[in-house]
Parts: sequence; structure tokens; C-alpha cells
Amino acid sequence: MDGQADGGAPDHGQIQRGNGQAHPAVQALTWRDFSDHGAWQRAAAGLVRPDMTPKPVYQRLLELVKGRWWTNLTGVTNAQGEFTARAFYGRQRVEIEGPSGRKNVQEIDWQRGGLNRFEIGLR
Repeated sequence: MDGQADGGAPDHGQIQRGNGQAHPAVQALTWRDFSDHGAWQRAAAGLVRPDMTPKPVYQRLLELVKGRWWTNLTGVTNAQGEFTARAFYGRQRVEIEGPSGRKNVQEIDWQRGGLNRFEIGLR
């Protein structure tokens, strides 16, 4: 990205570069206008252009949310059947598979300040 969005406005994806997510106090991201079409004071502040084609900041945000900030782990349990993981807070879909190929899928909620210990078994 070259630091400029459409219309010569700064590209906030370049300026802010996703640094806020690294701070534990950050719980949400807010964006004023999704599209430049009908944007407040005609600002080129949207994630997409008036014709709905994505801007570089849209692509960067997509890379961060679905890539860097997305919990996607694979691993093997220890001898006690335990698996330790770090995950982002919120609802997570967990799938386990036993040696026989049997699977169990469960949704769990990782909570800020919570113990976040979960037991998932094979049926």
C-alpha cells in the first residue's frame, strides 16, 4: 500500500496497521462507513469504493481478521489427553478426532478473565 486511498485521503489501513489488536484492552474495532457511497461529508473513509470494489484497507483488514487474528490450531493431546492452546476470546468451534477416526465438534466460549478450561470427549 502506498499510504493513499481513493481521492487522496490517507489509507487508514496503512496508518494504523492493525497495532491495536496486540493490546489486551482492545475488545472491538469500529469503522464509520463500509462504503464511500453516501459516506458522511463525502469522505473517502469506507472500506470499499462507491462501486463496491474493495480498497487496499479492506484487503488488509480481511487478512488480519481471517488470518492473524483468527484462531486456527492443530495439535495432539499429551499422555493425559490434554491439549493446551492460546485462542482469541469469543465463540470457538473445536473439533477433536480419536485414533479410530471418531470425531466430536463442539462450540466453546473463551472469556476474558475466565479460567477457560474445557473438557471435550468422544462419544
